[in-house]
Amino acid sequence: MQLQETTFPLSIPAHIADEAESPWNHVLGLERLSLCDWPGHASSVLFCGGCNLRCPTCHNADLAWSPEEFPALSRSKVLTMLAERKRWLDGVVITGGEPTCVPGLEKLVRDIASLGLPIKLDSNGMRPEVIESLIEQNLVEQFFVDLKGPFRLYPALTGNKVSEERAARNMEHVFELARFRPKAFVFRMTRVPLLSEENIQEALLSLPEGFPLKMQQYKEPRRTHAPVNP
Repeated sequence: MQLQETTFPLSIPAHIADEAESPWNHVLGLERLSLCDWPGHASSVLFCGGCNLRCPTCHNADLAWSPEEFPALSRSKVLTMLAERKRWLDGVVITGGEPTCVPGLEKLVRDIASLGLPIKLDSNGMRPEVIESLIEQNLVEQFFVDLKGPFRLYPALTGNKVSEERAARNMEHVFELARFRPKAFVFRMTRVPLLSEENIQEALLSLPEGFPLKMQQYKEPRRTHAPVNP
């Protein structure tokens, strides 16, 4: 289903309509309304294609690994929809795939923020420099970061895309950012089949003091692409 053509409402800043759409070429899916992707918020969800990991339990594998197979959504149509519905929205969730892999992500975030909508961003934490840049500019209200498991299991959990050492280094960078801005970070873990209770407890020890770990139950992947739900 395609988004319908509409004209820009007056509430959209003029500069948004005139700029190039580079990072928007990676926005491949949309849910107009979600009550679960940002707890306590009625949000729209944008799905970005591409990912730097190959987790065997990925729920959006086609979107993450073969984004070229999906057409990009129209920047102007998505922004128009958000502007028209923002009185009923508490924010926008940017997820993936892995959003921090999107070239020019900052511009996409700025476009949304210009509408006056708070933003939550989901990330695997493996590009902490992108998270740091966004938080320094106060562009994202909350980051939900996945802790896959104990660092020593990251190679198996990510399809051998991340070594134990690199996972530990990247996540410690994220943890340091969280210590500086604690309300901006939520850490979560999915009980994938590879993880035992001992593994989960081991991973908990790596979290910064005072941060809980939000546990998610594992479900067999069913949806392999992002929805387009205008």
